[in-house]
Amino acid sequence: GIGGTDPDTYRAAAERGTVDQDVPVNHSPRFAPVRRPTLDTGVQALVVATLEYMGTADVTP
Repeated sequence: GIGGTDPDTYRAAAERGTVDQDVPVNHSPRFAPVRRPTLDTGVQALVVATLEYMGTADVTP
């Protein structure tokens, strides 16, 4: 997962038709991404970028 908004929170807001009011965007002071998929994805992206920069980007999961 990419991370960001909790899927249940988003789904509930979508069902109510209130995504624009209930789901804060990235630069909102109310934005609070879900820790786990967000942190995992960020770490993986930084590792791949570093390995690519160093010329050793063969990162088979």
